[in-house]
Amino acid sequence: MTERILNQSIFSLEKEKVEPKETNLGEKIEENNNILMNINNLQKDIKEDTEAMIDKEVITNNIKINVNRNPNFFMNIAVSVIIIVGVSAGIACVYYSQNKNIEFLNTWIEKIIFKRSNNDFIYMFYDVVISSMSYISAAFILGFSPIFSPVIGIIPFLKGFSIGLITTYIYMHYKFSGFIYSTIVDMPLNIISIFAIILAVREAMKFSDNIYKTIKNKKYQPISIRRYIMKFIIILIIAIGASFLNALMNSTYFEYFSL
Repeated sequence: MTERILNQSIFSLEKEKVEPKETNLGEKIEENNNILMNINNLQKDIKEDTEAMIDKEVITNNIKINVNRNPNFFMNIAVSVIIIVGVSAGIACVYYSQNKNIEFLNTWIEKIIFKRSNNDFIYMFYDVVISSMSYISAAFILGFSPIFSPVIGIIPFLKGFSIGLITTYIYMHYKFSGFIYSTIVDMPLNIISIFAIILAVREAMKFSDNIYKTIKNKKYQPISIRRYIMKFIIILIIAIGASFLNALMNSTYFEYFSL
């Protein structure tokens, strides 16, 4: 009996010692689980940040590759934006001239309209060809300078400015008839002439930049003046074709209609 009581006492003491140990072990397991969870979350965050950085780098590299592979496309966009800015400036100038009543500007535009409506096909064709060649010739000459590449950007701005100026004036002063003339005759022909200007400015800027890089680095690709001249001959043919259509459509329109 005494031995049985002694054994029970020993068992109860051992149980009291074991239970705290079991409790401490559970806390440690829970603590370790929390640590592992934090580590996993940290690894996940690092992985997401790394993937985001890789994606950003890939996009940047792709843009650089596309720019290098398609320089003409991005240059065409840049020149087109300059033309749009010029058109916007021309529109703003017409609205400003109406408020301030600037006579010389109104007189100059009226003279252009008078020439279009009262001259024959040959004279109009000559006038439009001279106007187009002035822009293209300026781009061609400036292309031979390694430092005038930014100056070439003024050419599409001036072309856009003149388009915005004349078209807006015709629309504002001649209302419905001006709108019909601008929609049917003026704007479609301007699109063709703008295309020729974009090509001329693009090739001139590329050639100017090529000369600059050749002077700076002797190992850069050689300059082909012959190829440059051939490209501008093609551009001149396009401009002359646009001038022919311009003169033909203007003379035909004003033969039957008036502003």
